[in-house]
Amino acid sequence: MPDYNLSALSPRSFEQLIQAIAVNVIGPGTVIFGDGPDGGREATFEGLIPFPSRSNPWNGYGIVQAKFKQRSEGVELDGKWAAQQLRKEFSNLIQRSPGSRRPDYYIFATNVVLTPVQTTGSKDKLMSIFAEFGPQLSLKSYDIWDYDKIRTFLDSYPDLRRANAAWITPGDVLSEVIEKLKTTKFLSAGEVADIVDPGSSKNKVGLDTFMERVDSKRQNLPLSVQDEIGIMAVRIRELQRKQILFGQTTDRDAQIWELVYNLNRYFFDHFGVSLLYESYS
Repeated sequence: MPDYNLSALSPRSFEQLIQAIAVNVIGPGTVIFGDGPDGGREATFEGLIPFPSRSNPWNGYGIVQAKFKQRSEGVELDGKWAAQQLRKEFSNLIQRSPGSRRPDYYIFATNVVLTPVQTTGSKDKLMSIFAEFGPQLSLKSYDIWDYDKIRTFLDSYPDLRRANAAWITPGDVLSEVIEKLKTTKFLSAGEVADIVDPGSSKNKVGLDTFMERVDSKRQNLPLSVQDEIGIMAVRIRELQRKQILFGQTTDRDAQIWELVYNLNRYFFDHFGVSLLYESYS
């Protein structure tokens, strides 16, 4: 089971990750909330759902709440922080007006690592908070999605993992992927630079076309290789998006060039073609 660097996400992107997991785990009937006040929820669900299992499904109204901690302070302090966040959310639920709807089921998601030590571990402390507030809220059941459980979800849903690979993959793994793709020197950095300025060469395609070709070609590769290429492809698109939003910078251009360069070299080695050129097949 690989490790994932969830702290590389932002609070909003972590919420979006949890929303995507909820859709996969709970089902397409999950209601997603966007930016802005969410009333203490990232998503809701209602009715009969195949969770926590098809043999033991939940049936009622539920809330999914995500809490993201950007910087770890160590397992003990992180666990205390998570407990404070959960207690605060439950206090807010209780203080709402009598007409406000309360959930039958509650999922608390966090990127924090919760220790499983019986009675003294942070996971048990969160469970004790559920036991304390559950009767007041009339909760039927609950679940805790901590770092370890989120990791199992990412392992179980490859598409979800690939969509977030550029952010949740540890930096050393990303570097290793780049090194593995560096097998043959094909184009110089100067030649690859043309990709960011398609007008500089009539023979080379634009970045969008190059990425479409990468997506098309990688579908025929083994899943393990698809994952590696996907990490780089998503990273290129993110750098391109930042380039559009914030303007071009030499550093950002260089990062795009290096990734494009190594992706193209990989496809040249395996297919004997350069995806940078108009005629490549």
